[in-house]
Amino acid sequence: MNLIEALSVALEALGSNRLRTGLSLLGITIGTAAVIMVGAATRSGRFLIFDELMTFGLRSIWVYRVYEKARPGEPTRKGTGIDLSDIEAIQKEIPSIAYVTPIAQQMTWATSNGHYHRVRLQAVNHQHAAINNDEAKTGRLLSWIDDRAGQPVAVIGIDVAQALFPTTDPIGKTIRVGQGSYTVVGVLAPRSRDFLNSVGITGGGHPNERVLVPITAYYKVAPRREVEYLQAAVVDPAHAAETAEQVIDLLRRRHRGKYRYRAQVMQTYIDTANKIIGTVSWLGGVAAAISLLVGGIGIMNVLTTAVIERTAEIGLRKAVGARPRDILLQFLLEAVLLCLIGGVLGVVLGSATIVTIERVSGKPELLAWNYVGIAIAVSFLTGILAGLYPAHRAARQDPIEALRYE
Repeated sequence: MNLIEALSVALEALGSNRLRTGLSLLGITIGTAAVIMVGAATRSGRFLIFDELMTFGLRSIWVYRVYEKARPGEPTRKGTGIDLSDIEAIQKEIPSIAYVTPIAQQMTWATSNGHYHRVRLQAVNHQHAAINNDEAKTGRLLSWIDDRAGQPVAVIGIDVAQALFPTTDPIGKTIRVGQGSYTVVGVLAPRSRDFLNSVGITGGGHPNERVLVPITAYYKVAPRREVEYLQAAVVDPAHAAETAEQVIDLLRRRHRGKYRYRAQVMQTYIDTANKIIGTVSWLGGVAAAISLLVGGIGIMNVLTTAVIERTAEIGLRKAVGARPRDILLQFLLEAVLLCLIGGVLGVVLGSATIVTIERVSGKPELLAWNYVGIAIAVSFLTGILAGLYPAHRAARQDPIEALRYE
């Protein structure tokens, strides 16, 4: 018996008892759909988390002063020691820094034409947008000309724009924020940190409630010319921690050890997120594997019963010349076909569910095609494993005893 004949016989056998075949397919179909859904959940979770982490800049490092005393009785100096000349020195002396911005900030009220809104005023330079992946919804972002000239301009978050200018275009309008007045030149594209806020990561406040102004303009009206901390984007995230130490060492040397500094590295949070996503994916994969295992056991039981029911048929086939390997191939093909059909149905079911979720939620590219391949491959392997025992049992039947079986 060649492969095509064995395949024809296997299909005929499966079609002869459709109810049992359908029930056998159910477990594999559900298990395969579960594998697809695990892939979609992993992809969706990664998309959600990293989309929000991007609002902090995926290559970011933050360097700030440590105010804790190194020893009892040590005098505490005021301020951070960081100034704009330090920013220039970092750009010149540390080539692994792509961008760097000073940040001075305060929570305050913004007002315009009788409208008020609580905002986070951040005095930065023009490189701040590149570090934090900010984009302008309307207007423009801060430029190096704004830095150089100390232009009293502002880029505001979308929530600020809607609160202060509910019926008019904010571009070109003046707002009063902190101690100064600024002309709005841009509105930031909306960003979300809802998931990160829900798990307690709230650093930097809500990105849609920021007011960004040139730090050189801020210094003209601020009571203190002070940089609270600096934020930088590294060229290579793999060396972010090393680069952060270089920045700290440079600041320590420039200020002769008068201040102590510490750094936070975005790569740490990225690694943590990857571990969490990997763990959730692994747990989901285990659950899907258990479902496939249950389906495989069901198919093995069904085929074992089929071997008993078709004992006389097996004896007749052997009597007319069928070899043990022909019988083995026949029953093994039945198991593989069952699992592959169930796998294809599971892929269709899982994919249809994911596409529906995509259209409802508006989240693109949730279907992970690599998991589709994995699901089909696992279904094929499940069929082989589930069919080995009943196929081997059928192949070992004695033809004489099989013909006598009633």
